[in-house]
Amino acid sequence: MLDYSKLAAALLLSIAWIGLVAQPAFGELRHYAKRRGEFETSADQPYSPIGYRSGGGGGGGVPGGSSPPQCQLEIACSGVSGRTPVRLPIQGPRGPPGERGPPGEKGMRGEPGRVGEPGRDAQMVPKVAFYAHLYNNTHRDPFTDGANSEAEPVVKFEIVELNAGSAYDPASGIFTAPVAGVYQIYVKIAAQGQRTAAVHVMTGSGSQKRLLFPLWCQSVPDWGDTSNQILVRLQRLDTVWVQYRQYWSSDKTYVPVWYLHGYSYSAFSGHLVFTDE
Repeated sequence: MLDYSKLAAALLLSIAWIGLVAQPAFGELRHYAKRRGEFETSADQPYSPIGYRSGGGGGGGVPGGSSPPQCQLEIACSGVSGRTPVRLPIQGPRGPPGERGPPGEKGMRGEPGRVGEPGRDAQMVPKVAFYAHLYNNTHRDPFTDGANSEAEPVVKFEIVELNAGSAYDPASGIFTAPVAGVYQIYVKIAAQGQRTAAVHVMTGSGSQKRLLFPLWCQSVPDWGDTSNQILVRLQRLDTVWVQYRQYWSSDKTYVPVWYLHGYSYSAFSGHLVFTDE
């Protein structure tokens, strides 16, 4: 049978030993805690074996940062005044993450968003493209022919295969840009029978004009052709045309270079790449 008298005596001896051994340690810990500013306990402020009691109204302190909860083991002696209980952290290492839980149920449909601002009207980009060519050969010198009084006569490509936007005029041989933007211009000329063909591709607005590029073709021995193209930025109503060219040799001899071979071998074309408007 259990001897309760012996058990009580053992408990009393254990309590007495804890008091004798732990009391100096409590003094050292209290002294260290006061130096660190972590605890402040007076003889008239009792404590509880399970933690501190609420103190009086203290001054307004600075809130500390949030920290995860920690478990602590507290050692205290009841009935002893002026001793601060000792708390030892017993928090273990962080455990491995748990398994991913199942997805939650689909939530309710949210409220519709507000109506956006009205959009701008789409800009209509004009379709501009043309292709024209010569039907007949140039047989007469345009600079001496009485029917041509122009100082620099324009080559009139009279057969029009495409004229989207109606920007090319076959009667004058002039292309007029309907909108400001970048255009691609292409010109091809041909010569036959050991003759020479030469032209200037021009652009301008009003009385102002400038050379885009020249073309020169010699039919040696019997046939020859040449072509070139350019990307050029034009303003609205700027014009582009092909004109005959006069040429003199080094000894001041006039050289006819106006012969252009027709039958679709000499052509003039262009199209709008993108608009600046």
